[in-house]
Amino acid sequence: MLSDNISSRIRFLRIEKGITQEYLAEKAKIDVSYLGKVERGQIKNIKLDTLDKIISALDMDYADFFSFDNTGKALSKKQFSNVQDLNELISSLNELDKNRVLEIIKLSIALGN
Repeated sequence: MLSDNISSRIRFLRIEKGITQEYLAEKAKIDVSYLGKVERGQIKNIKLDTLDKIISALDMDYADFFSFDNTGKALSKKQFSNVQDLNELISSLNELDKNRVLEIIKLSIALGN
């Protein structure tokens, strides 16, 4: 399932970069109405290929895309300066969010990022 955090992250980054849904959809080679549904969290299952197209169209890599807090804002590199900080962050999450983070890490490893 596409988490609400990922949906809001896509929208946040698009707006932060000052680009329209139309431009992002065209660059990602996806339908603009589909992108709108993704951003609103109405698409609960998104193909990895489609997510990859969106991330690439935002001129980002997976590590940067998935480095965000619950508002969609990027976390500073200082916040992830060592393994202990990351461990404390993960420990503070509820079980559902911990599982989501683990799935993201597994996905990133599988993609070779």
